[in-house]
Amino acid sequence: MEVMTADDFLTRCEEIGVPKMTDLQVQCLMKVLGKPELSNAIRLNELEILMSNFTMPAQQAAAEDRPATKQSREEKAEKKNKKRKQIAQLLEANPASLQALQNLLQTVPLADIETRITSVAYMQLVKSKNKQSEVSVVGKQELIQQLSLTADVIEPLEPVIYLNPKFTDIYQVKNVMYLMSDVNTRSAGADKNPPDRTF
Repeated sequence: MEVMTADDFLTRCEEIGVPKMTDLQVQCLMKVLGKPELSNAIRLNELEILMSNFTMPAQQAAAEDRPATKQSREEKAEKKNKKRKQIAQLLEANPASLQALQNLLQTVPLADIETRITSVAYMQLVKSKNKQSEVSVVGKQELIQQLSLTADVIEPLEPVIYLNPKFTDIYQVKNVMYLMSDVNTRSAGADKNPPDRTF
């Protein structure tokens, strides 16, 4: 199931020249397109029916077809490193969450965790500076249920796994796996360097 947030939809309307709508018009539109069970997000297959007479702007299409430059690759690498630093800082600041995830990884392999998460994940359309893309996301409750965790374990770590600050109950699968991979690496390092138990 593919969805788009209401904010993304309204932003795109403005970008293609649709006159700014009044609050009442927005409410009426979201009442038709928004799905309460998806945090008022819009299903793309339903939106496609309404937008079938429109095509992607030429400039945007060209931007999506343009190969990645060296600068863009460096920016991606820098962004990835920044994310991992944020994860490390949050784990160190929340030892209870770190311990709970380490306990989970002692009984469930990292690959199985990924399988569990992707089994309840779905694609979300998001906007970047020059293009729109789809990312794999998972709901907060679905993640908690699949991994048999409690909310107090996950919530302190949300700043590095949620899709958007406006939607803290939707997590990006890639970020969740970055988090789990970091915890797994820490656990492996601890096993190789056990504490000195000389008495």
